[in-house]
Amino acid sequence: MSMKCLVQNVRVFAVGTACLMATGLWTQSASAAVIYSDTFSRTTGSGDANGNPTGAGNGSSSWGAADNGLGGSLAVSWNAGRTGSPAPTGGAQFVINGARAYLYSGAAHTTSSVAGLAPNGFSVAFDFSRIDTAIVATASNGFVSVGTGYNESVNQFSPFEVSGNSSFAVLFQQAAQGNPANMQVFAAGALQGNFNYVDPAAAHSVLLEFAPAVAGNYLGSVDYQVTVDGNLLNSGTVAGGAEFGDLAFATNLFTASYIDNLVVTATAPPVPEPAGILLAGLSGLAMLRRRRS
Repeated sequence: MSMKCLVQNVRVFAVGTACLMATGLWTQSASAAVIYSDTFSRTTGSGDANGNPTGAGNGSSSWGAADNGLGGSLAVSWNAGRTGSPAPTGGAQFVINGARAYLYSGAAHTTSSVAGLAPNGFSVAFDFSRIDTAIVATASNGFVSVGTGYNESVNQFSPFEVSGNSSFAVLFQQAAQGNPANMQVFAAGALQGNFNYVDPAAAHSVLLEFAPAVAGNYLGSVDYQVTVDGNLLNSGTVAGGAEFGDLAFATNLFTASYIDNLVVTATAPPVPEPAGILLAGLSGLAMLRRRRS
């Protein structure tokens, strides 16, 4: 091959590479990005996590705003309150004591959705326990639930609306209670299945992952995975909704349930495999050479 031909081929390959990068067929690097997070390292509401709205520390419920202490920058506020409350009040029920966010017979939900910032999907990671034994010795019967696509217009502080009026929700029970297992997954209020998260009195780490079937379209089908303590317990597909990407927690317990270390992360765009990149590059090179001949 002559030097002139070699130079021409190098130029053609360079042009082909630039085209691949410009059209997104070749992504040099991609990484997940934290959208917002909350360590709950503040004191809000009464700050007294005793679960007794008429007892010591009586005052309004509040979770304030996410602190982004584990990454992210989105400004996210919480609405939190007790069952049936027309406003986020109700004594020492939904409070933060400088370390954890506590729940007592009610619900808390974010005021914004992350769907527009996560076209390829997002994940929600958090720690929780149905009981903080430093505050209450024994947990009563009841559940803690988490949901996305929560319709707060029905009754925004009802503990039952998170599992009943969310596009997707997981409910952690105290025991099987007549069900085959102690964890249930719901889609638009319909039960999807029963699963076990083992010890209902222990602290657990949860990871929820969501990916729209069509990038950026959370009104259509959304794939999900539920992982608890590193174990994949359930996966499937649900119908999205206009508010998919917001977040809500709820409980019907009066025994110091808590949430901690919340991190919401946008899924990175897919990166083509090297073989796919090479094949696309060769195809582009061949096309450009045919145009020159």
